[in-house]
Amino acid sequence: MRSKLRPYQSEALEWALKTASLRGGAVVSLPTGTGKTLVAIAFVERCLKRSSKALVLEPTRFLVEQTAKRFRYEGIDASMIHSGVKERDWSRKVIVTTPESALSYLRKRYGMLPRSKAVELASREFQIVVIDECHHTVGNDPFAQVMQYLQHSTKLGLSALIPRRRTGEITHYIGPIRRWDFSDLKGKGYEKPYMIAEVYEAPLRPIEEKLYRRLYELWLSNPLVSNFAALALTTLSRDGCDALRDSANRPTTFAEFLLKNIPIASLPREPHKLAVLERVLEDYEGNYEKALVFVNRRCTAELLAQRFSHFNPVKVIGGR
Repeated sequence: MRSKLRPYQSEALEWALKTASLRGGAVVSLPTGTGKTLVAIAFVERCLKRSSKALVLEPTRFLVEQTAKRFRYEGIDASMIHSGVKERDWSRKVIVTTPESALSYLRKRYGMLPRSKAVELASREFQIVVIDECHHTVGNDPFAQVMQYLQHSTKLGLSALIPRRRTGEITHYIGPIRRWDFSDLKGKGYEKPYMIAEVYEAPLRPIEEKLYRRLYELWLSNPLVSNFAALALTTLSRDGCDALRDSANRPTTFAEFLLKNIPIASLPREPHKLAVLERVLEDYEGNYEKALVFVNRRCTAELLAQRFSHFNPVKVIGGR
């Protein structure tokens, strides 16, 4: 590795290596901004000395690309695989990918085998697995489904925040959890960041993907309506189906375009980002006093206020 670990990173690494060797896996919970990716890279580098191949799971395509680049910077060749990559090389020693892409690969390769045999062979192929943002490894989430294949792999989970009620399930899938908070890092080279942020992806649902392709084709092929098609594309991806429906109910030329080209009545009533917002609030439950939710449309604000009425929300709506 080109980078030198800070004292608290070395502490986390050594604990994870020791725990994983004894228990099959370990979960490191460090605050955001502490450089968990470096801990993961060092873990993989050490484990690769006695193992053949590592799988690194990232929740978003952005993080897949960012993490793969960091592996390469540190001198470790890594393959970057997600739904936007056409050439997928699963033969590299380090594969950085989303859980969805990993699950698709594992099902295609081992899904027809008896479960015990599939687990044996998948764990043999990926002897090391790193699960970033491992607080998602619960229930029927793709993270959890991947881990059902990799039960015998050496595992490292990473997260800034692990909800207490998810502790048992995460421990089951990955291993023992150790938490470091800000006070544990004093005097160990950590500088608290000005801001902490996390990115959640909100993919379109199948009916919305179909609609998006239809609008994109209109934008490409029909100059007479390209401006309206572009506006509809933005509204759909940014605000959701509820915003398209709201726009279609207004006395405008844009509404006429929507009613002519979109099956408004068949669209979902709720925006595609709603499920992700619910997940964010659930992930951070008990770790915040207030939450600010910014939206672009009045109709979305009204819908969210109704959906989250148990939080006694206050709506602050400006404009028209």
